[in-house]
Amino acid sequence: MKIDLHVNNVDEDLLMRVMEIRFADKSITTPIKSLNRTVPVAGLNEVFHRIDLEKISLISSNASIEMKFNKSARRERKDDMINLFFLSYKECKVPEKNAMATLADLQYVNSDLAIMPLCPEIIKSYEGEQLISNFILFIKEYLKIVETLNNKTIVGIIPARLPRQFLPTVLDLYHSHDVTSFVIDSDGSSLYSNPSWIKALQRGLHSLGIFDEGFIYNINSFEGRFSGKANITLARDFVTLTFGMDILGANHKQSKIPAERRIKMDSSQKGSRLFDPQTYGYTRDPSLEIKMAKMSNMLAQHREALRIQNVINEEGTASRYFQRKPQLIENKVLDRVHEVKIDLTESRKQRSLFDNF
Repeated sequence: MKIDLHVNNVDEDLLMRVMEIRFADKSITTPIKSLNRTVPVAGLNEVFHRIDLEKISLISSNASIEMKFNKSARRERKDDMINLFFLSYKECKVPEKNAMATLADLQYVNSDLAIMPLCPEIIKSYEGEQLISNFILFIKEYLKIVETLNNKTIVGIIPARLPRQFLPTVLDLYHSHDVTSFVIDSDGSSLYSNPSWIKALQRGLHSLGIFDEGFIYNINSFEGRFSGKANITLARDFVTLTFGMDILGANHKQSKIPAERRIKMDSSQKGSRLFDPQTYGYTRDPSLEIKMAKMSNMLAQHREALRIQNVINEEGTASRYFQRKPQLIENKVLDRVHEVKIDLTESRKQRSLFDNF
């Protein structure tokens, strides 16, 4: 079933907007933080799985394995939530037709939206023309499958590591297939650190006239790193909402650091990170286990996103509200957001010589 979107309010100063996304008898309002079945609050249930060609082959050739996979996926659904099932393809080779069909079908039947699989290894493994040709092939092969007998909204993916020179090509392809909602896969990086890339993306959406026809979902965003002995760091994942991301997903990026070294690092960092809605920072909390901290952060960020919605509805902008968040001010986050907002607005009024290049 297709989703229905309606923009209720646009922030006067920042890149945020309050938008209702309705699916059948379920609805959410953005900006919002996704949850999962471990957090007993209605909203958006994010489910994430990695899959490789070996697993795809096993599922394709053995009905029992396919049934087991789908049964496991169904256990992660929540009936009172919108369920989004993400598959991350772990190979650098674009899957052939049959493998892509299996990949697309597994995602489709377990999700309320048809979300294109993430493909971080393809993005990492190539450069230049090889990169864009392989990514375009991946998109086209996926769309060939999912557009057959489809009755769900298709959501495209745009890797945050995709060079900006390729954004127009990718957006044009999606637009030609009426795809207007996107998942930005940060793959462990942070959009906060690359505002010029965000500007290029949003300019592309505006130029195609599809910015208000879909939503932007940021997944696998880097939370931020503690510096030295500091006990607080900017919540880089959460502040991406101020740059126009409608939905903030979780960071599923696997650490490449060996387990033993990770335990030592966690010990030296004095415990888990805990999101503080008063500062928009993460603080160290030695009293909490990592699993409990993640659940607490998920709920705290979900609640804070609801507060932001109310502020924009009541005041027209969250700018004054954000002025009371020390980490936003200290790191000049609002300055960056204002620059992107102004540039997007002014570019419609005045073109420079360099716009032609």
